[in-house]
Amino acid sequence: MPRLLEQAAAYITASGWTISGYLTEFQKKHQLLLGQRPSSNRYPDKAATIWEMSFSKLENESPEAFALLNFYSFLDAGAIPASLLPSQADNLPQPLREISSEPLSFHNAIIALQKYSLIGLRSPGCYFMHRPVQAAVRDRLGEDRSRWAKIAVETVNERFTYEKDNQNTWKSSEYAPHTLRVIHHAYRRCPEALIPLADLCAKVGLFYMDRARFDDAKANLEKAIVIAEELGHLAKNSNAIAEILLSEGKLDDALYHAKWALAVDEKTRGTIHPDVARDANTIAMVLIDKCDLEGARAYADRAEDIDENNDVDKKGRPRHPSSLARDKSTIAAVLKEQGKLDDAFNYARQALKIIEEFYTRDYPAVAPIAINIAEILHAKGNLKGALTYAERAFNIYHKAYGTEDHPNVATVYTHYAGIWHGEGNLEAALTKAQRAYEIDRKVFGALHPCVARDADIIAAILKDMGKVNLPEAKKYAEMARDIDEKIYGPYHQAVATRAINIAGILHAMGKPEALDNAKQALAIDEKIYGPLHHSVAKDKDSLAAILHGTGKPADALKIAEEALAIDEKVYGDEHPSIADIKINIAGILKDGTAYGRAFHHAREALKIDERIYEADHPKLARDANAAAWILKDAKHFKKAQEFAEKALRINKSRYGITHRRVAENENLLRWIQEDKIRWETEVFNNGIWVINKQRSFIQEDPFEVLTNGKSKGMTKTLAFAKRVPDTSRFPQVLVINSSGYLRLKAGADPLPPEPPLRFGQSLVLGPAISGTSTSFKDKTLFFHPQLQCVDIDTSLLNQDGTGKMQIKITSSQLNHRPVERALTNHILDLTWTLTLEESKDLTTTLRVEGTFEFIEDVIPDSQQTEDFESVRLLQISTMFIDNDKHDVDCLRLHTDRGPVTLSYNPGLANQLLPKDPRFLDQAAPIFDSIHEDHTGLPNENTPSYRIKIDSATEPMEGSIMVRAFFKATQDTNDDNLGVWVFKKMPQTIKKGTRGNINYTLTASTTVPMT
Repeated sequence: MPRLLEQAAAYITASGWTISGYLTEFQKKHQLLLGQRPSSNRYPDKAATIWEMSFSKLENESPEAFALLNFYSFLDAGAIPASLLPSQADNLPQPLREISSEPLSFHNAIIALQKYSLIGLRSPGCYFMHRPVQAAVRDRLGEDRSRWAKIAVETVNERFTYEKDNQNTWKSSEYAPHTLRVIHHAYRRCPEALIPLADLCAKVGLFYMDRARFDDAKANLEKAIVIAEELGHLAKNSNAIAEILLSEGKLDDALYHAKWALAVDEKTRGTIHPDVARDANTIAMVLIDKCDLEGARAYADRAEDIDENNDVDKKGRPRHPSSLARDKSTIAAVLKEQGKLDDAFNYARQALKIIEEFYTRDYPAVAPIAINIAEILHAKGNLKGALTYAERAFNIYHKAYGTEDHPNVATVYTHYAGIWHGEGNLEAALTKAQRAYEIDRKVFGALHPCVARDADIIAAILKDMGKVNLPEAKKYAEMARDIDEKIYGPYHQAVATRAINIAGILHAMGKPEALDNAKQALAIDEKIYGPLHHSVAKDKDSLAAILHGTGKPADALKIAEEALAIDEKVYGDEHPSIADIKINIAGILKDGTAYGRAFHHAREALKIDERIYEADHPKLARDANAAAWILKDAKHFKKAQEFAEKALRINKSRYGITHRRVAENENLLRWIQEDKIRWETEVFNNGIWVINKQRSFIQEDPFEVLTNGKSKGMTKTLAFAKRVPDTSRFPQVLVINSSGYLRLKAGADPLPPEPPLRFGQSLVLGPAISGTSTSFKDKTLFFHPQLQCVDIDTSLLNQDGTGKMQIKITSSQLNHRPVERALTNHILDLTWTLTLEESKDLTTTLRVEGTFEFIEDVIPDSQQTEDFESVRLLQISTMFIDNDKHDVDCLRLHTDRGPVTLSYNPGLANQLLPKDPRFLDQAAPIFDSIHEDHTGLPNENTPSYRIKIDSATEPMEGSIMVRAFFKATQDTNDDNLGVWVFKKMPQTIKKGTRGNINYTLTASTTVPMT
């Protein structure tokens, strides 16, 4: 109502009438109109009367303004630019032609329309009308309405020149709202305008297809087809609909329309017309998505042949270079899908050269070809080349638009993100992807496929940036899926892609819903493509990875092998996707310990990728890495090292020495070496107890190691380590040397970074005798044994590591050895049973039961027997305890006359101690070898020993004596306290004489109690 009052007031002002005069005229006109026109629900009758009075007045006063009003009534009411009326339009009827060619006439017409408030000023050079006013204008045209609709269609069609690849036409996109209005008014109502109307419908359809408004696009292209049927020109618009259906993932429908267009054009234009090439190219694009690559290549080749040989100028150059470049780009796309990257690069370069020769190097059509080349080069592993072409595309678009805020610039940013993501530069990739997302949201709003694409890229990058980013990755991935579902519906390839990406993120988060999302993606792609398609294979490969990660290796292997079979049918044996799936299968087989089959797949993947990619491509490093892991787990350490070093060389060459992938390779090499040493040395590992063979340079021969009766090879040194509860630390507690030296520790290494404890005391398995024998006529110290076999029984260990181990040791029969092997015990056949108790409270206990048999007659040295040192049932040597200060070693004897403590004293050096021999208390035959520092406090960096003699039977007799010997040295690296246990032997010991010695050894970091 306010608007009507405004228009009435404008009429009164323009005519100079009084209000009463206006009302009288209004009543006359109103009665007249009621009799002449039916009522309209678009505007009330009284409104029509007001307008009719203005229309009549305007028609008499300014025919030019009245003509402009008729023209504007067919346009979009919201914003009508003055530029829509062309400046030179000979085809326009008078008086519109005069208005368009004479700015003053146009200006006067506008003033006349504004005088009656029939139009308003939206902004300088842009006007608006109210829809009811437009409807009233069209209604009063009567039979002349069709003529004016034709004028509107022809004018808007002439002005709307938008072409995606021609930046000079982009400004005409401001006329897009008017195209929809004139099509609405002319379709089925204006037979005189069929040709321009069909052309306009087709252009509008393509315009909205570029903007992902697929409903508007398809509706207008279908109108174009209906009109073309009447005209006999079907093909062009059917081809355009095929492109829309291709974008929507409706491949069968797209193929139908594209082939229909081809058939029509072949019939009406001949087989070598450029439109036939266009149709063939569209079919090729559809077949690429259907994974019919041979068929796609055949159609693309046909398009290329037509455009290359038929449509040329006098110089032999193609008249439409963009068409030939299009064909070559399509062939490049086929070759890229086939994994023929060198050939793909050559065709893409040819396409680029064609465009450059006919236009300029910074022509907008160059940019998408440059992006394609960047993709191919990145796939080949040529990072520098990929970045160069991506940068070129960016510069072209930036120059063309003068701003970054354009969807094509955003597309370049997504390619940057893909390149950096593939190279492992996740921060740079995320920055580019986020910028693309910002641009596309600004241009398109939240609901657009490009926004979904950008969000999905961001999600993938965040997923690879670690667990802390997984919730954010999930948010972006789900946003991408929701956008695509709203645009395309639930059954679209884009929705499947989003679902599989969400599955990967959920799997990384440990969420069981990952499996459902992967299955959803597979179901969508199987419905779209059928069972034999690369997208189906890709989904199955991802599903297999999730099944593998959730502990279902058999199901995972089955699905992965199905994926491999599909891609082998689609691509043949030589394709990057084949290598990708083989790597996945190799991982599944490796974890199932099927190392031979696993290595076969990894090696085949490497061979495929070596034939496809450049020498420093990341996939070659990936494949070599996979092979190295398999060989490592299979214990083929030399070959594992070779493959790991290959991966390291590739990654160093590509990324430099500070990249995380280089660090990962170096870690793998270290782990291979550690596993190699562990495999060569480890004889037992239950996660709590670990027994390892160790390198040793002692002169004695190695002994055989058995675990529960099974041979574990030979060694000179065997170490037993036990895990500290609730930690990952495994301090050693017992070491056995082939010379019969044992070292015991309390299992109490300090926390890192402090170094582990050193063993400060050695127990020499005895007995040892000083004297002569049948074979050794000169006095000899038959000291330490030569071990032959150490057999470890772990059956007494519980699953939690509690319990004990029994260690059976036999010595070698050495009577055949040369005499010069001094200090080695040649006269006794020795066996021991050691029981290693569980370490508790910083204490380790070892029970020793030794038996011996003389293998020849022996005479102990009489003087040493008198000094209580000719027979040593066992001996302890204390040395190399603390390199920073002099050790004050101390011996405490529990004798029959009370405790005796002997501490280091230079004045007592090189003497047998105690000077007054004391026998151990028979009720508790115990002695302690104690380490104290220079203040007399316990030296906690190495354990003290307590030895309790349990029994020492015939042929020995009498009480047990302990003698000690301090070495005369001030060298902190050469401390030595020798302690040995004596029990009297007969003066002559006959061959075959047997005896035993049993004792308990306890190692502790605290001084034993008296």
